[in-house]
Amino acid sequence: MKLMQNLNPSMESDNESVKAVETEVVIYATIGNPEGLNEATSKEEHVQLEAKFTKEGGRSRVRKVVKDDDVDYIYTIKFKQKEESDQASASVEHNVEVDEDFFEAFKAVAERALKKTRYIFNSESVTLKLQNGDEEQDIEIPNVQYEVDIYTKADGSVSEWCKIDVEIDNIINYIAKHHKDLEGWKLKVKVSHLPFKPSECILGSEAHSDENEKKVDDIWATWTLGPDNV
Repeated sequence: MKLMQNLNPSMESDNESVKAVETEVVIYATIGNPEGLNEATSKEEHVQLEAKFTKEGGRSRVRKVVKDDDVDYIYTIKFKQKEESDQASASVEHNVEVDEDFFEAFKAVAERALKKTRYIFNSESVTLKLQNGDEEQDIEIPNVQYEVDIYTKADGSVSEWCKIDVEIDNIINYIAKHHKDLEGWKLKVKVSHLPFKPSECILGSEAHSDENEKKVDDIWATWTLGPDNV
């Protein structure tokens, strides 16, 4: 992934609506050590209802998020800004807190539903590799966050596959500030150190190949539920 510039994350509050700009890398992987998920910094239960807009690239969702004893309902409009590199893309989200009645009403227009447990891992220090042609260099990056989603399949079992989202805005900004000489190098995102031992990794952008596209489509098919089944 070629390092990007001028991608500072932003949060803007306007009444109850919040705008967020995020750049992330998506990785699909199998779970080699389920017990390692217990080492997550935090954990949330999500029920997600989704619907698409007629304009390509835009979609909306409502999530029920349960964390400890707290339950939140969040409505989101999301669309991609543009493909920022060969591995990552930047998206804009508008989020607003809603209530249970809104969540239930949204089921009438939802196209699909997802049930998942989100495990959040905050790595205090990760050694990542940067590459420029034949030259490579390892650098330590502080505070890298990994969001690991484990989905419930239509038959009620837990999927052996997970989706890992790596937020890279902080990584980009850290390199721009502390390693200016490395801007423009390609970054290799690392997940092998995570305690649940992810394997068979498929980088989201690589799903464009015929073989990986079919595999990712098959994975999503097992995760997709009918709105009335959640």
